[in-house]
Amino acid sequence: YIKRPKLLCLDDPEETKLLPALLLGEITILERLKVQHHPNIARYFGCTTRRGRITGIVLEKYEVILQYRFEDDPRRLDIQGCMKQIQEGIEHLHSLGLAHNDLNPMNIGFTKDDVPVIFDFGSCREFGEPLISAGTPGWVDEDCVESAAQNDIAVLARLESSMINTQ
Repeated sequence: YIKRPKLLCLDDPEETKLLPALLLGEITILERLKVQHHPNIARYFGCTTRRGRITGIVLEKYEVILQYRFEDDPRRLDIQGCMKQIQEGIEHLHSLGLAHNDLNPMNIGFTKDDVPVIFDFGSCREFGEPLISAGTPGWVDEDCVESAAQNDIAVLARLESSMINTQ
């Protein structure tokens, strides 16, 4: 799967200036995670380039995202096991001094073996760094202004509740 930069911000000159920094920030995090891989973190393969510029981020493609897991896959999901693995992925990030800062059902995929995998590291930053992008409305506290483990921990219970209510 190739993740391409979102070009919707090109109408706003201020956001356009941020695009290269956001892309480079995500790639820097992914390069770090590639060296210290965890089975519940998306597998990153590198970047695509054109004329010396980065045009995309190459990641493993996952079968389905959590947002649609119950609609697209009739198999029953072990919610406790799934949450344990998501938490292990988050704990791995935290052990590296990183917070995801945008954990939500659209940023968790499943392998063909139903292993949950966290992806989309566009908001991921080292603890204490200011957040450039605010995460997903309704999932991340809109008042969050800096990267912190608590930003991820606060979402875990909501994720579990969402899965229980959907299954």
